[in-house]
Amino acid sequence: ILAAPAPLRLEWIPEAGGTLATVEHPPRRRHEFALTGLQPGTRYRYRLGAEEGSFATFARDDRKPLAFCVVGDSGGLPPWVWLQNSPLVGTLARRAFTFVTTF
Repeated sequence: ILAAPAPLRLEWIPEAGGTLATVEHPPRRRHEFALTGLQPGTRYRYRLGAEEGSFATFARDDRKPLAFCVVGDSGGLPPWVWLQNSPLVGTLARRAFTFVTTF
């Protein structure tokens, strides 16, 4: 959640090369992105605003269910302070996430 409405752009591309995918949102405080077209067993690079990183998808033959949560900037407070009053807490309690991470 951003302090003030702002546009946000997400880009991702396979590290081995390929087509750059992009999703752009108009100005708003809360952004949610769905990454589509991901291939199994592939490492990707991404850029979300000024942040850059990478992630990998599971191999096609991996049958384990996956659910994950990424929590963004908590406005200068430790993430646990923000989570105390967040609707995300209910979602975390109802779901069995494979991992939860913050950035």
